[in-house]
Amino acid sequence: MAGCGGGAGGSSGGTNVASTTSTTTPGPTPVPGAVNVSLAANPLTIATNGSSTLSWSATNATSCSASGGWSGTKPMSGTQNIGPLTANATYKLTCSGAAGTNSSSVTITVTSGKVYTLEAAWAANPDNPDGYTVYLGATAGSATNLVKTLVKGGTDWNPQAPTVQLPSTTVQSVVGSGSQACVLIKAYNAAGLSPPSQATCITLP
Repeated sequence: MAGCGGGAGGSSGGTNVASTTSTTTPGPTPVPGAVNVSLAANPLTIATNGSSTLSWSATNATSCSASGGWSGTKPMSGTQNIGPLTANATYKLTCSGAAGTNSSSVTITVTSGKVYTLEAAWAANPDNPDGYTVYLGATAGSATNLVKTLVKGGTDWNPQAPTVQLPSTTVQSVVGSGSQACVLIKAYNAAGLSPPSQATCITLP
């Protein structure tokens, strides 16, 4: 009896598996963050021949340079004493990095440093106001800075002879190193403010 051939034809040996190599396509290069610069002065207002300290920091920057009241290459962060100063001065710091350039500036104000009290008096308002607001400026036209409010019944309220006293620090913060200060008065009540008085200008010590 003939034997049956039951084997299927095919190549002998193991199965061949094709090898594959995984490749990664690089993504876009991240764009560095924007350059940020911070510059501050402490204190911002000083007396003549006084000094202040500048402090600064920069992020995403590779170089910084100073201009204005100071100069030279600066590190990415630091502090520097400034003074003595006899006039107002502005300091600027410009920093650059891969994403561009940015800058920051600060102004130090120099006052006369004199200590005095400025006193202004005016005629009482006949309409019996609830108070007065006092404005100050270096000129009559710029007397728009509210520096004092006199309230009826307050310790500094004198309805018969209204007057106000302003310390030199308040005056100098408004007029700087100017030689005069101008005071303007308004009365007020529940209905609002009166028209302004004529400004009175006073020569400073």
